Amino acid sequence: MAINRDKYIDRFIEEGLENVTLAEGLIFDIKDGISVDDDTLTLLRALHTLKGSSRMLDFKRIEELTHSLESVVIAYQEQRIDLTDKAIKLILAMLDMIKLGLNLIQSTKDDAIDIDEYIKNANALAVNEDYILPQQQEQKTAPAVDQQEEAAVQPEKPGVPVVKQHKDVKSDSIRLSKEKIDGIIKGIASLQFLEITAKAISLDSAELNSLAKKYSAKLKTEKKLDPSLAADFRKIERLSNQINSALKNYSVDASNHIRMAYDTVISLRTIPLSTIFDSYPRYVYQLADELGKKVQIITEGKENTIDKNITESLSDVLMHIIRNAIDHGIEMPEQRIAL
Repeated sequence: MAINRDKYIDRFIEEGLENVTLAEGLIFDIKDGISVDDDTLTLLRALHTLKGSSRMLDFKRIEELTHSLESVVIAYQEQRIDLTDKAIKLILAMLDMIKLGLNLIQSTKDDAIDIDEYIKNANALAVNEDYILPQQQEQKTAPAVDQQEEAAVQPEKPGVPVVKQHKDVKSDSIRLSKEKIDGIIKGIASLQFLEITAKAISLDSAELNSLAKKYSAKLKTEKKLDPSLAADFRKIERLSNQINSALKNYSVDASNHIRMAYDTVISLRTIPLSTIFDSYPRYVYQLADELGKKVQIITEGKENTIDKNITESLSDVLMHIIRNAIDHGIEMPEQRIAL
């Protein structure tokens, strides 16, 4: 039975962009010698996942392009080729074409990209033969994919499609829009009001319990008191004590659970700094290549999380700082040697 593609397209695009973003970051980690074996295996898994889902939904061009890219990585893994700057540029160009294909699927439900030159040159690279860098296709028919959560924009370069990407590579996660999270926070705020009400009731109960104990003690000294009335007051005292204890415990438990739920939901609005940091290696690579400089970027602490709104505000600022550092803080190779 044919699969209903429409039902899975959005998820396919989302996961596809995640895997492309992951692959792009891993290429630079491998190039810089960071955990090469592990990174290569992770890269192959990401490509294999994308290839498999493309085959399942019958997006043949993305499947074939990913398969050729997989062959290049395997050739590197088997030490049959080196990851030269030219090879990296071809790999990045192929990843761009996959992003363009995903972008087109979003608007047309068809991965109508021209892959022949990319596949031909990737296959040549995989067997260590001469190859060239194909001309990048311009994006004409499809607007940029607009993903709501954890988006990172790739830096612009002439002839290179600019596509928004995701970074959240765990497959056991679900995605919630910011609006839904804000709605949950408002719901918890209502629970916090109920928590305050419960505390107030608990205080009233404690006062009532204190009065019950006071009058019960006084009645015990009345010798002419009807025994049945004294027994009723003792019963009231016991019940008051039980209710007060239960309300006090309920108030404390409710407060703890509501606070934990609030903290958990607030954490859903945070994303790892890797969301923006993982796009920097390519930006630095391209900018350094344009300027003829030798630059490597190393990031630490990108696993830390901060509020998504803050991350978005930081992204442009940090990118500007990095560009200035490369433009004005790093000399040309010959000047650096001379110094």
